[in-house]
Amino acid sequence: MQSDILERLAAIPGVASAAFTSAMPMETGLLAGNAVWVEGQTQPGEIPPLHRAKSASPGLLETQGTPLIAGRDFTWTDIHEERDVVLVSARMARETWGDPAAALGKNVRLGPAGAWLEVIGVAADVHDEGLHLPASTTLYRRAGVQRVGERAERATPRAVTFA
Repeated sequence: MQSDILERLAAIPGVASAAFTSAMPMETGLLAGNAVWVEGQTQPGEIPPLHRAKSASPGLLETQGTPLIAGRDFTWTDIHEERDVVLVSARMARETWGDPAAALGKNVRLGPAGAWLEVIGVAADVHDEGLHLPASTTLYRRAGVQRVGERAERATPRAVTFA
C-alpha cells in the first residue's frame, strides 16, 4: 500500500523524488533510543548504547538531501525479499567501527535476540533534535515486513511520513 501511494506521489508533475520513513528529521515521533547490539563488540549481559532507529524506503536519503557516504541505499528488492539489511549514520559508524567505510558488512541487531542485520550503507549525519544539538546516531531499517523477537515474528510498520 505504501509503495502504491509513493508511486502516485512520484508521478505528480514537478516531483523530483519521493520516499517514506517512520520519521523525518526533527519529527518528534521517535525521540526514544533503541539498544543496538553489535556483533563481536557487545558482550553477553552488557546493555549496549542507544541509537535512533527509523524505517526507510529506497530513495529516502536522496529525497531528504542526505548524502550516502559509503555503500549503497536500499532497493525495492531488499524490501520484497525481506533482506536483513540496514544503513547507519556516519556518527554511529565512527563511534562503533572508527570509520564510515569500516561499517560496511558488519552486523547489528535491535534487541538481544533480534535478527542480525548487515550494514550496507552509511548516511551523512542528520540533526534530528535541533541544529544546536549533535547529530543523532541512527540506524535505518529497510521499509516493509520486519522479523522481530526471538521467534522471528513478522511485523509491518504502518505509520509513515511521505517526503
